[in-house]
Amino acid sequence: MTQDSIAKAPDKAVSREPVDERQRLLVLTLELARRLLDAETLDDVFYLLTNDIRTVIEFDRSFFLAHLGGRSGLVAANNQAMLEKKARFFQELNTLAGRIYRLASPLFISDRAGLEDLPEDKVPPDLKEALQVYLDFSACKGLLLIPLNLRGQTLGHLLFEYLGEEFPRQVNVISVLNAAPFFASALAQKWLQETRPAVMDLTLPAKRRGSRLFRFIRSYGPVFLVAALFLYCLLYLVPMDHEVGGEAQVVPLYRHMAFCQMDGLVARINVTEGSPVRQGDVVASLDDRELEFKILTTQRDLNAVAQEALLLRKSFAQDIAKLAESQLAELRKKSLAAELDYLQWQRQFLNIRAPVSGVVLTKDVETLVGKKFAAGEPFCEIAVPGELLAEILVPEERIASVKAGQKAELYLNNDPLTGYKLTVKEVAPKADVVPRLGSVYRVKALFADNKAPVKVGMKGIGKIHVREANLWTILSQRLATRWNQLSLYF
Repeated sequence: MTQDSIAKAPDKAVSREPVDERQRLLVLTLELARRLLDAETLDDVFYLLTNDIRTVIEFDRSFFLAHLGGRSGLVAANNQAMLEKKARFFQELNTLAGRIYRLASPLFISDRAGLEDLPEDKVPPDLKEALQVYLDFSACKGLLLIPLNLRGQTLGHLLFEYLGEEFPRQVNVISVLNAAPFFASALAQKWLQETRPAVMDLTLPAKRRGSRLFRFIRSYGPVFLVAALFLYCLLYLVPMDHEVGGEAQVVPLYRHMAFCQMDGLVARINVTEGSPVRQGDVVASLDDRELEFKILTTQRDLNAVAQEALLLRKSFAQDIAKLAESQLAELRKKSLAAELDYLQWQRQFLNIRAPVSGVVLTKDVETLVGKKFAAGEPFCEIAVPGELLAEILVPEERIASVKAGQKAELYLNNDPLTGYKLTVKEVAPKADVVPRLGSVYRVKALFADNKAPVKVGMKGIGKIHVREANLWTILSQRLATRWNQLSLYF
């Protein structure tokens, strides 16, 4: 008949004979041992050893000093759910635990004289001193130490304190001593269960694999189910803005150049890098000495030919041969006059003028004084502040989804928290190889606000919003791209 069946049986089925005190203690001791063996955790064992053991033996205060895993210390006290590690009691009992781990026999101390009379082969002098120090500190009248031994190893000590003159009866002490091996066995089992679960599984072949897995699934299955559902929604159902981009730089929309319109040496420069200019302003002037010399020489030759033609016209009446010479002189006069007009027309090109209103971009333009320029050679570059765009360097593997008209944002390095709205204007038809970035396509995007406070040359990061897609599509494409690149090495 089991214990449960006894509890449910009618009153008449249970014997009402008087119970002997020793039998009652035996039942209580066995019940306590069974509860220790059925305990779930090591902390439950500590609690039972310091609190529920009161059903077997009387005490005023109880402590359990454990010697497990090569360490000795206080692990539990009666009526204390959590130990105060900064308290003086905790420190004193920890010190005592480090001294009594070699004590394998039970010990009862009721006075100082009794402590001194103990044989040294069982209680060494250093242990006597430690016990005396603790007795003086705790001010208790009696101290009972019961070791929990298992196969010659002391796993811990039950320490009972008695503050008054009443000490435990001999039958109660004997009951605890007889049950101590069972207590030690339960203690060792729960310690192995928590610190060496693999060893415990070997002792329970029926629960070796399936039970642990079943307990794990039963405990954490709902959590994993919720996490899997959340992950599925995040990967497949939640639309995300798919962005591509790369390094970006502010560049002019059009490259306006101030050209030299004739050959010559630069004699004077009126601007520097960053100088604002208006359309038609003279940014530089060429040396006019060579042109003026040609004009003066041509003018002198023209005057001489004109005088010669005049004299020939006056003298051809006396000499008919002078008529032909006079006609040749007139032709030469017309040629020199045309050359002189051409040279004088070239004067307007001595000044290099700004084609548009803007800002000079050429570096160290003021150092070009004395340099000789050929006709059609650019002198400096001028940018119009309202005509700027962002040039985004998009990697080759991400350019397929970029098209004109898509929205984008530019985050400059000088203000990374501000995004400037852009619209993709065009995508370069050919890739460029840029050091450190590899093969990239240049994507030009116009600013939505022409008055954005940006300047040519500012750098940052450009992000192009290509489409909405779920996270799985985005990740799978990138993983496939990386795999294709990696597969080239095998």
